[in-house]
Amino acid sequence: MKRQPPWNQYEVALLIDSYIRITEKGESKKEVLQELSNRLRSIAQNEGLIIDDTYRNLNGMMWQIGFVECAFMKTGYGKHMPSKLFLHMVDMYQNHKDDFGRIFESALNESNICEKEDNQEEKAISMSERRSAFTKWLYKRNIYDNRITYICNAFDETSVYAQGHKISGKSVWDIENLFELNMFFEKLSKDKIYKVVHKDAAKTVFQLKGLYFEFFEDAEDSADYNEAKNNVEQEIVNAVATKYVYGYRLGSVIERMRLRDYLSEQGICFNGSDEDLEEIIVKNGFVNNGKVLIKFDNKIERLNQEIDDVFDTGICVIYYELFFESKTELMDEVHITSHSLLKDYLKEKRKDLNFSKNYFSNNEKVTEDIAVVQEIFRVWRDNVIVNSVDDLAEKLPFIPSEKIRFYLSQNQNFVWVSEGKYTMLDSIIITEDEKNSVQDFVATEIERKGYISLNELSLEDVIEENFELTEYAILFGIYGICLRENYSLHGRIVTEIDSEYDAITLMKQFCSEKTEITLDDAIAKVEDFTGVPDRRMQVYLMI
Repeated sequence: MKRQPPWNQYEVALLIDSYIRITEKGESKKEVLQELSNRLRSIAQNEGLIIDDTYRNLNGMMWQIGFVECAFMKTGYGKHMPSKLFLHMVDMYQNHKDDFGRIFESALNESNICEKEDNQEEKAISMSERRSAFTKWLYKRNIYDNRITYICNAFDETSVYAQGHKISGKSVWDIENLFELNMFFEKLSKDKIYKVVHKDAAKTVFQLKGLYFEFFEDAEDSADYNEAKNNVEQEIVNAVATKYVYGYRLGSVIERMRLRDYLSEQGICFNGSDEDLEEIIVKNGFVNNGKVLIKFDNKIERLNQEIDDVFDTGICVIYYELFFESKTELMDEVHITSHSLLKDYLKEKRKDLNFSKNYFSNNEKVTEDIAVVQEIFRVWRDNVIVNSVDDLAEKLPFIPSEKIRFYLSQNQNFVWVSEGKYTMLDSIIITEDEKNSVQDFVATEIERKGYISLNELSLEDVIEENFELTEYAILFGIYGICLRENYSLHGRIVTEIDSEYDAITLMKQFCSEKTEITLDDAIAKVEDFTGVPDRRMQVYLMI
């Protein structure tokens, strides 16, 4: 297989713009990447490059945009990492937008100049469609089947000769206007070799030329033509859906050959190019990782219903991987083979949902920490003082328990109680007078000596009122309620914000004030400062 030329900075700029349009503006991935493919192919042709069907095609765009995403996410496809150019251009987009803008504008101007005029309107009739329509048109004029086959084969033979001998760049079935058709037959009539070597075909074609002109003039308005066109496409779609239940691989020469053979076995006549064939497949399917799943929409009614049923229970966040793993029978039924395929399908088909890297939601788009915390709040019952990670995970089956644990530990609204258990900050009972007393005492002590340990707070009434909580939870909960806004916390040491006080500094100060001190006393003081025995501090003290 011919190796693709390396990407340049202008192409990568257009690719990054396509990624932003897809991920941030919600545009169709397939349509955006097909447009990009057309642009890059046009630029290459304008520069005089000889390109084949694989050059910067849709399959390639699907692969390369994955590396753009990896460059943004600082990751890779397994062992495959984005190139230095991709990383450089993404960094430029993020940190030097003016420089990126100049490159992007140059690339866009170049591609606009190169864009072909004939890309502005679709091809009216494809070769196989017109041939099928002509077949039906002849049949309605009471021409016998064997005669129709003979006539069409003669036109096929003539088309192959005309294209091979540079009489025409197109098959007779692909010619789209009367002027070109006249030129086709006029040049053919002057070719002596054709009349000798293809005597029978030439005789048939010139005898029926007028009949073909008659068909051609009304073909586009003909119901027969439209019916034949739709029938051929539908037959191809049905065949691919049956043979390639896990997807047809785009751009594969072997895959194309197998499909051609299968179509012939099924009696489906398609004489169009490989590009035409794959265009029909892509148009009627869903593209993922270079594969097209045909009739995918018809297979996922139950999938969509399952998702909607989950949201109807009140759940607002669903992680792709957990949904995929919990619905293995359904995934097999709809031929979704990975959670990444599930993600790509939903992003393209479910415009009513919001999508993040790891999950999708029916709520407005927010960061992952906010989304998970909102779900924890939703299932945390008012009368529950302490909740375990396991209890919350049971109520949130589509959020990984490690995510629940992580955001419980990181969010200021929750306080650690004991292993795997947390309480909400708002659940801690403390009166306004007790708050004021804590704040006044802390302010006085910090002004006097520069710090205070949480262990010095007098909290007997608060501890009694919150008997279900551990001392740790109460101490750190009180810090969150009364002190966090104005003070910093280092272990159990409360200081002014940006203060240089830490456990080591305080231990130096403590030791310097003593004429002698035992190691046990020093370790106890460390624990008083930090809340836990600190092995590193013990080593420091021994030194």
